[in-house]
This record gives sequence, C-alpha cells and structure tokens, in this order.
Amino acid sequence: PDYIEIDGAQQFAYVMDYGALQRVGLTTGDRVTISSRSVGSGPTIPAGRGLTLDNARGYAYVPDENGRVYRISLTRGVRSLVTDRTTGSGPSPSSMRAAAYDPRTDRILVANRGGAELIEVDPTTGVRTLMAAPASSPANPLVNCFAMDLSPDGRQLFAVDNGFNAVMVIDRTRRDRVVLAK
Repeated sequence: PDYIEIDGAQQFAYVMDYGALQRVGLTTGDRVTISSRSVGSGPTIPAGRGLTLDNARGYAYVPDENGRVYRISLTRGVRSLVTDRTTGSGPSPSSMRAAAYDPRTDRILVANRGGAELIEVDPTTGVRTLMAAPASSPANPLVNCFAMDLSPDGRQLFAVDNGFNAVMVIDRTRRDRVVLAK
C-alpha cells in the first residue's frame, strides 16, 4: 500500500495500492477492495499518487502521475475523472501527487508538476487554480511536495517537501509559506 486515509467516523482506513482502493476495518482488520481494474466501473487508474477523502459525500480523490484527478465512490467503487488536460481549465496538470480535500471550500488540493506547485481543483467542474508556484517564494521553494494535510480549520496546508527536505506551512488566504522544520 502507498497511501492511507482514515474516514471521519474512524471506522475504516482507506488504502491506495497503485490503482486499487481498499477499505480496512480499524477494529477487525477486514480488507475489501472497493475499486480496481476488475472491481467497480469507470476509467482505470494507472497508479494513484495520493489519496484524500470527502467523508460527507462518500468519495475518495486520487491524483495520478499523468495529471489526472479521479473520484471514487466509497460505496459503489464507481470511478470518474474530475480533471485532466482536457477536463476543466487552469494551470496545465502534470505529474500530480499528494492530495488533501477541504470540505469548507469544496476543493481538492493537489501537488502538481512533480510537487513543484500546488493547485486547488473544483471537484464539480474540474477547474484548477494555482495556489503556490515554485518561483513565488525563492526563500522557501517548492521542489518536490510529496505529502500534505490541512490544519483542522482549513486555513493552513502542511506540506512535506522531500526535495527541499522540509515541512512547510502555507497560509491558504495570504498564500505565504514558511519552513516549519528543516
């Protein structure tokens, strides 16, 4: 398994293993494949590069290395495309990894261009908006954002950048970023 998220009710862990999404019972350890090449329907996910959950709607969002973000129904395993080069508009998507979902703004935050920039994706329209670019902060550059998570209030994004070898905090309103640990 490559990525893990715990559901809001803290009953299940959702695990992304290449293109397969599995649900694991936290008290039982029971493992069920929800979506894969042979389970569920919709476009095949070649290799997921992140995982985040929309607990209220029952979706997982998965970015991939080809610049796509997929939505997977947690109950039916149905996969659909949220955004790619021809779906949605905004900064050109490529080599996506790491994801976080913000229920307050209904946006998927994704590391784009190999983790060198951060974008927000509208899960309904696929529209992409630039949140942080590598050149926008030379003192605290994004090099290779590999993992991310939101603060409980959604105002800050914590990003692990294994190219810059740092944990960064990005203020989502001002778009400022600072190194928390290096």
